[in-house]
Formats: sequence, C-alpha cells, structure tokens
Amino acid sequence: MDRKELEALANTKDPVEAERLVIKYFASIDVNNSGFIEKDEMIMVVKTLYEIEISKRPEFKDALAKKDPKIMEAIKIETEKIALDTIKKMDLDKDGRVSQAEMVKSIVLSK
Repeated sequence: MDRKELEALANTKDPVEAERLVIKYFASIDVNNSGFIEKDEMIMVVKTLYEIEISKRPEFKDALAKKDPKIMEAIKIETEKIALDTIKKMDLDKDGRVSQAEMVKSIVLSK
C-alpha cells in the first residue's frame, strides 16, 4: 500500500471504501501471511511510518541519514511503545495479535 492509499484511508468517510483499504493495508502488513498482525509486524510498520514523518523535520534528517545511535535507539523505543499500544487498542479478543476483522472494526468504526 502506498502513501497515497494511506492518505485516502485516513480521509475517506465512505465505510465501504474504508473497509476495502483496510483489508489491502492489512495484507501489506501481514508479511508472514498468518492472517494476523503480530508484534514484530506492527513494530516494522510503525517504525517505517515514524521514520518517514520525522525525516521531514530538518533537525532529524541528517541524524537519520547517518543512523545516529541515539536517534535510532529513541526511534526503537518510541515505535515499540506505539506498536504495542496500537495492538492493545485493536486486539478486541485480547490474544496479543490483530486479525483482519479486528483491524477493520477498529479503523472503520472509528471514522
């Protein structure tokens, strides 16, 4: 799923279109095709999105390019926290992972 589609998901008010985009997004995150988003997969996607966002800020651009150890450790800590919080919010059956149905409910119903 590319940036344009993520923006469409964030901005759509149409629940049918939102569900279609969430299903597509889920498939792109579920890299091991288990049918669930697990901790490592959620961390990976959050880290990628986080790095994209902070790379827009001039004060972080050079540090990211140079893989500054302090910045990289801070990113690791923050993205793990965000990923675990996201799983906790979306994991409706509390099994420690997010199913496609849970992701659809969490995102589509929050619109």
